[in-house]
Amino acid sequence: MANLVGRMIPPNIEPGFLLRVFWRMIETFQIALVGTAIGVVLSLPFAWLSARDITPLGPFRHISRILVSLFRTVPDLVWALLF
Repeated sequence: MANLVGRMIPPNIEPGFLLRVFWRMIETFQIALVGTAIGVVLSLPFAWLSARDITPLGPFRHISRILVSLFRTVPDLVWALLF
C-alpha cells in the first residue's frame, strides 16, 4: 500500500503521460457508447415481443419474458466472464 501511495505522490503530469491518459479516456467513452447502442438495438425486439398489447401471441410473449428474466438474473460480471 505504501508503494502505491509513494508512486502517486507527486502526480505524474508529463505531457506524454497525460496524452496517453486522455486517449485511454476517449477509448473508454467510445466502448461505453458502442455497448449502450448495442444494448438498445438488442433490447428493442425483446421489449416489443414482451408487450402484452403488441404481441397477442402468448407463446412468443412468454418465451420473450423468460429470456428477459434470465438475462436480468445473471449478474453483469458473469456475462463479462463468459464473453
